[in-house]
Amino acid sequence: SPLSVAPSLPAEVRAAAAAESARGGTSVRANEVRRPTKFPNRTHGKAFFTIPGQGDFVCSASVVRSPSRSLVWTAGHCVYDRGFVRRWVFVPAYRNGKRPYGVWPARKLASTPQWKRSSALKYDLGAARVAKRGGGGDIQRRTGARGIAFNRDVPQRLDAFGYPAESNTQTNQDFDGQRPYRCDSRAKGRENPPGRGPKTIRIGCDMTAGASGGGWVNARGLVLSVSSYVRERGTNTELYGPYMGEIAKDLYQRMAKRG
Repeated sequence: SPLSVAPSLPAEVRAAAAAESARGGTSVRANEVRRPTKFPNRTHGKAFFTIPGQGDFVCSASVVRSPSRSLVWTAGHCVYDRGFVRRWVFVPAYRNGKRPYGVWPARKLASTPQWKRSSALKYDLGAARVAKRGGGGDIQRRTGARGIAFNRDVPQRLDAFGYPAESNTQTNQDFDGQRPYRCDSRAKGRENPPGRGPKTIRIGCDMTAGASGGGWVNARGLVLSVSSYVRERGTNTELYGPYMGEIAKDLYQRMAKRG
């Protein structure tokens, strides 16, 4: 069966986590999305792909509004691992094997130069332009789309969506990757992984690997980040996502064009 995928944390990040662990925090318990086919829930879904030489993997992703009407937003490590992944497909509103809006294969994948060059967590962002259906049907027409924004202040609250696929023993959540979940989370500050660039955003949320790439949405329905990496601090679980500034905006503009 497909595996969850999550980036490995550099030693510097693990050391920073240990140094900061005394600050603690409170995990937000993820709740299952009970009506995944209702808008805007159906803009979120599950990605399946293959990394050559490693096997099959899964991530989470979200349809975002674009001129191409075919853009899916996710994490960089969900599209690129020492080369672009293969056989990438997106299944919006996936639940227990059901595919109410079909399977959408990627026509083109992209990530940030920083992620491709050095797996920089500050720029762990990816995008897929998916194929249209016969007769010109596009995914945005089928599912609708989330808005997306860049260079925004980090709001106090963010809804994080995803398909966690590993159990969280700290919070007794038996995740299996077959159902969508959501955390209504409070932003808990920023972290500074190695390398130049804006600090990553931290939220309390007990989702696990497999939720990678799932959109973080503000109160206005705009995607402001995605799940990049997860860390346990004692009995608390926290998710981290890149701040979407100019580099993220450039990625979006490159992939959002028609054609």
